[in-house]
Amino acid sequence: CGELPTFDFEVTVSDVSGKVVKTFTGTAVDGYFDGVFDVSSLTPGVYAVTVIGANNEVRHGSRFVKQ
Repeated sequence: CGELPTFDFEVTVSDVSGKVVKTFTGTAVDGYFDGVFDVSSLTPGVYAVTVIGANNEVRHGSRFVKQ
């Protein structure tokens, strides 16, 4: 049995104006990341989350509301 595939990634959190307000980095194993990103310091509002993988490839994007 070989090692599971891994990839490094960066998560950016942007406010509604597009300004990056937080950045996290991590390593996914076999396509999964088991961790927590602390956004408690953000003010209430709507934020965009972008996951960027190797070669600046956007791997996922979504939004969340901080209350």
